[in-house]
Amino acid sequence: MRKLIPNCLAFILLIISIPALAIDPQEREIEFNETPQALFDQLLVRTQFPLSFNNRQEFELIAKELKYTPDELQADLETLARLYMETVVRTPNKTENSRLLTQQLESIAVTPMQEAMILLLEARFRGIEDQQYKQSIILFKEALKKIASIRDEHSLTLQFVLHGGLSSLHAILKQDTQALYHYKSYREIAYQLRNDYFIAQSETAIGKYYTGKNQLAKALQHHSEAYRISNRLNYPVIQAHAQFQLSRAYRDLGQWDEALKNANEAAISFQELGHEALQSNAMTVIAMVYGNQKQWNKAIDYYLNAQQLDKKIIRLLAKD
Repeated sequence: MRKLIPNCLAFILLIISIPALAIDPQEREIEFNETPQALFDQLLVRTQFPLSFNNRQEFELIAKELKYTPDELQADLETLARLYMETVVRTPNKTENSRLLTQQLESIAVTPMQEAMILLLEARFRGIEDQQYKQSIILFKEALKKIASIRDEHSLTLQFVLHGGLSSLHAILKQDTQALYHYKSYREIAYQLRNDYFIAQSETAIGKYYTGKNQLAKALQHHSEAYRISNRLNYPVIQAHAQFQLSRAYRDLGQWDEALKNANEAAISFQELGHEALQSNAMTVIAMVYGNQKQWNKAIDYYLNAQQLDKKIIRLLAKD
């Protein structure tokens, strides 16, 4: 036992002294979607944010002290800035810290990729804080132009994210032609990268678009493909999301048995993941299915259970 303690301490010190590893852009994006809170907590510790620097030279000295390369530290801080703007991430002073990080990153951005990321962050601010969706679209498109001629993995992954954002913004503004163009570009890049996670994401996004246009057969086709692909991945969040959207497609088509099966399984998955808002949504789908079948007692039970979850979420948000 006496030997065990020094050995454990040595192991911990070894881990702390290991330099940050090169970042795989696709794996990072998957982690961003699957475990945003865990990734946020990890990056907060690893980068020791907030940092104080006034120029590139000072930033590079800090990177060296933290056992980073400058590019890797910059990439981690970019991810941290994005995570501060995610609603699922729970931490104080989100807006202030994200704004500070964006300003700091802007002061050291030198490559087209880094400049494109600043534009992405600014676009997110406009959309989240002020609902300036048209201005957000302009900034997202400027970001795409910055990196359009770069065809490496990092650039294509960022282009994937940008097309995803643009498709959603155009859809919000009911600009169907532009929305569909970016949805298809989003999907095209996913297949170009041969990334099943990205493919499932893009198929789900297009399925939701067609649902909104009441093109239910097309929606079911894309949601079925997303669910099929997600089922061969070891990522529970994308699986639950794909199955939930599939349940909604079956509900809209009046295929009650398939809708119930998939909504129940999605609700269980969201419960296991601790995603109570999405669990509530899945239970609402179940309630609607029972309502359409005139099974009123079951419908009311599920509506009330969903309502209880919603009240719990409101109380938790109030505490924050």
